[in-house]
Amino acid sequence: MRRQLLASAVLVVLILSMGCTGSARQKPGPKNPSPPLLDAGTAVSYAKQYTYGIYEGASIVVAFTVTHRVLGTPCAWNGSEAGNATNWMMFLEGIIYQLDSYLHIEIAVEVHYSKGEIFASHAKVSLRQLDYASINTTKKSIEDLSVEPYLSTGSHDLFLKADAARWSMTEKYYLQSINMTLNHNTTSRIPGTATWEVAYRYIARSDYSASASVVVLDASDGRVLKVEPPR
Repeated sequence: MRRQLLASAVLVVLILSMGCTGSARQKPGPKNPSPPLLDAGTAVSYAKQYTYGIYEGASIVVAFTVTHRVLGTPCAWNGSEAGNATNWMMFLEGIIYQLDSYLHIEIAVEVHYSKGEIFASHAKVSLRQLDYASINTTKKSIEDLSVEPYLSTGSHDLFLKADAARWSMTEKYYLQSINMTLNHNTTSRIPGTATWEVAYRYIARSDYSASASVVVLDASDGRVLKVEPPR
C-alpha cells in the first residue's frame, strides 16, 4: 500500500506540473502536439535504456520493470499519430547489487520527445536495502505490479477505440488537451481490472472553466468499459 501511495503521489505532482487539472482563469490554448511524437512502447524502451544507464556498473539482480502506471501527456488527437505524446511518465522497479548490498530501486522516469530528439529525467521514489532471503518475495511483488503485458497494443490504436466512444460535447466547449494513462489493476478506476484511460479536457467558452471526460478501456483487449461524463 505504501508503494502505491508513493507512486500515486509522484504521478499527481507530475500531472499538476503539466497544467492538466483544475479551472482556468485565462483562456487556455489547445495542446494538440504536432508530429513527430512518441508512442507508449517506444517511450518505455527508452526509459529502460536510460535507467540501466543510471545504474551502469551495478549488477542487475532483477531486471527493471514498468509498474503501477504509465502516463502520456499531452497526446495528439488527430492524424496518424493521434494517441502518441510528447511526454511519457512511468515508474520502474528493479533490484541491483552494489557496494555489497542488495537494493530495491523504485524510480519515476519522464521521457520527452522534441525536434526528433529524446530526452529523459528521473526522480527516485524509493531505495530499500534487502537481505538475500527477501529477494524472491520482492521480485514476485514487482512482477505482480507490472503493466508491461498491456503495452503490446500501440497508443494510437487504443486512442482510436476510445475516440469512437468519447462523450459528445456541445459547441459551448472546446477540446483543450488529451492524456492517456495505463493503470495497473490496483490503481485503475475499475478495481481489479488493468485499464487504459483516455482523458479529454474541455474548456467552457463562456468562463474558461475546465472539465474532463474519461473513456476507460480494458487494458487486456481494448474493449470500452465505460465513458465518464464531463465533471
